[in-house]
Amino acid sequence: MALNEAYLKLAYSDSGAGSSPEATDEELLDLYLRLPKKERDRRFVNTAKAAEICGMAQRTVQYWIEIGLVRAIPIGKRYRICTESLYAHLKGGLPD
Repeated sequence: MALNEAYLKLAYSDSGAGSSPEATDEELLDLYLRLPKKERDRRFVNTAKAAEICGMAQRTVQYWIEIGLVRAIPIGKRYRICTESLYAHLKGGLPD
């Protein structure tokens, strides 16, 4: 799949990039690897940055990854979290 197609499929799907249930872990990893570094750093953050964004402890973010509330890619012993998935999770926790 071409870079633009993969990017558009995951980045602009109705349910958000990376949080789309039809996007497999392999597709998310493929997107991560194909994105230019600057865009990759914007779209995928480490657990410390994700914790800072949402005002939670880093361990809380790690727990969300473990139980599947947010999508993340394991890179070595660390995770890179899909920011769209993080925002979707935080938005989903807000009352209507």
